Amino acid sequence: MVYLAKWQKKVSQTTDIQNGLGELAQSDEFTSILHQEVEARKLDVIDVMACVDHLYDEVSSRTNGNDDTVNDIIIVRTTKFNENERAALVIFLKLQGNWPNPLDWREGNIKGRKNRGCI
Repeated sequence: MVYLAKWQKKVSQTTDIQNGLGELAQSDEFTSILHQEVEARKLDVIDVMACVDHLYDEVSSRTNGNDDTVNDIIIVRTTKFNENERAALVIFLKLQGNWPNPLDWREGNIKGRKNRGCI
């Protein structure tokens, strides 16, 4: 997603992935989606934003290649991330939803697959 944001000049061209997420999280659009998701999920803004600071490391450590995709659709698995982490991921995915060539995604589980390495 950060590479897509770089291509669209939404973040610095020299930023790494985690810092790119941080840059995206400072946008007004992110803030708007954040408040919608927090309200819908009955979460706390501070808790969800705390996840943003380490989101890339957390996602990287809990995914295994394309284990979390089906037919090129990213699955934000409910069994791999806590509710605040899932909300943060969903906010970023919704944020890029209106960009050209957005990533396809959904939230849920993958039927018929074991949840290896879940928390």
